[in-house]
Amino acid sequence: MCDVNPEHILNVCYENGKKVLYLRILKALHGCIEYALLWYELFANTLQDMGFEINPYDKCVANKMINGKQCTICWYVDDNKVSHVDPAANTMIIDAISEHFGELVVTRRKKHTFLGMDLEMLDESRFAIGMKSYLEEAIKLFGEDVSKKVSSIATKKFTNGRP
Repeated sequence: MCDVNPEHILNVCYENGKKVLYLRILKALHGCIEYALLWYELFANTLQDMGFEINPYDKCVANKMINGKQCTICWYVDDNKVSHVDPAANTMIIDAISEHFGELVVTRRKKHTFLGMDLEMLDESRFAIGMKSYLEEAIKLFGEDVSKKVSSIATKKFTNGRP
């Protein structure tokens, strides 16, 4: 155990040869973290019980083969995206998840917003992802004028000759 100064917001020390970071927080955040982890475990375990495999590279993505085609579920807290080439398979998965967690708000269309991204199916083989509205909202919330031109250290070499 190391000496943690309660006046400091951040304390770093070594315990048993490992670097440990202590943070002083203003609210009871530990409950939020614990509940988020409990929700993740419940949702991930439910998907695994349904035959999905959690992606080892992104723990909020799960895949399952249905009728020879991949079904993918992406989630972040309670926002979910289910994708399968067969709409009936999507319905089956949505119904199964609804049995565990109650009625879901479901949208089926070519345009969606998921985690600040605008997703759009352009046609059978093209998909567009944008974040323009999300960035515009962030700039607006920033509260300062960001429309002024500023000097840059970038040379013409890096700006393709544009001023």
